[in-house]
Amino acid sequence: APPPAGIPAAAPGADDAQYPGDDAPPPPTVRATADQPVLYSASLDGTIRAWDAVHMSCLQVLEETRSEVSVVHHSPLIDFLLTGHDDGTIRAWNVDTGSTISLRGHSNTVLCLGVAAKQKEGIMLLSSGFDGQVGVWDLTKHRHSAVPRLDCLFKASEEEVLVMLLNPFAKQYITAGNDALISLWSLTTHEPQATMKGHTDPVTALALDGNFLFSGSDSGTVRLWDLHSRAPLSAFTLAAHAGPVCGLLLVPESGWLVSCGGTDHSIHVWDYGTGRKLHSWTHAETFRCLAYLRTTRTLVAGTDEHNLVSLRIRDVADAVRRSQEEAEEAVREAERAARKAAAVAATAADAEVGKGAGARAV
Repeated sequence: APPPAGIPAAAPGADDAQYPGDDAPPPPTVRATADQPVLYSASLDGTIRAWDAVHMSCLQVLEETRSEVSVVHHSPLIDFLLTGHDDGTIRAWNVDTGSTISLRGHSNTVLCLGVAAKQKEGIMLLSSGFDGQVGVWDLTKHRHSAVPRLDCLFKASEEEVLVMLLNPFAKQYITAGNDALISLWSLTTHEPQATMKGHTDPVTALALDGNFLFSGSDSGTVRLWDLHSRAPLSAFTLAAHAGPVCGLLLVPESGWLVSCGGTDHSIHVWDYGTGRKLHSWTHAETFRCLAYLRTTRTLVAGTDEHNLVSLRIRDVADAVRRSQEEAEEAVREAERAARKAAAVAATAADAEVGKGAGARAV
């Protein structure tokens, strides 16, 4: 779930803005609408905050006092908020009342949550984390019980699972983590489909663009995989960051790849077709997570220093467009100069021919 924020600490028009928590009393209920999209963030301070994505103001604060929140997830398929915790618990939050239902099955920190529609009918929740297991939960409201049911819990890795990504169009999901492997699973049977090898360090981030899968690692590299052949594209490896990659995403409007480095304090925008870096941001604080707000065309990163930093991807698009226009104009100018030079050379050649003819006539 994306994490934006409250009151800008940077002047209007700055390339980025930093948002601390809002101390004003929040209203009791929050509902997303087309005019007011709502975004959620969670922190180790035990708060889960709802934010107005357009005006960047805090709308609501929920408090978790039982265990640390390790992940927060919101899906348009369900009407409640999900959080994972360091004690292995998953909680479903009613954002109107702040009440929760606790789901127990994992034995260690839950880092990954995803919601998908079932093949026939109903909704499922997938969960994973430090115990290396994947949990499959039935979120469909049944006649006799509205409490989500654990359908199965299976071992997906002998080591910690750090990231999970749903690929519903291919009816699969993808897990990766400390074993440096990327595993593909059937979304209907939960059977393994393939294991892709190529990284030598823990895989810390995943992003999907059609049949192309991007993976970021603890070493700072980003690799590209073809999910049809289930093999890496050897020609594509980005030395993206000087430390672990803590986030990857694709900008829908442009297809650009965005990578976030934690300890190197940087976020980069890439044209992955050419491998060219289009733009970079650096910040004094250590980045922890990354999201894209499509409503405002803004990147938002959470930091270890308890802040949320927004970065305007639309400014990059404007700069790239201007650069392309300047390059195209430079090409046109070079072509005009070449035509002019050719015309001058042709005139000079005609003059020489004329001189030669005159000399022969004399």
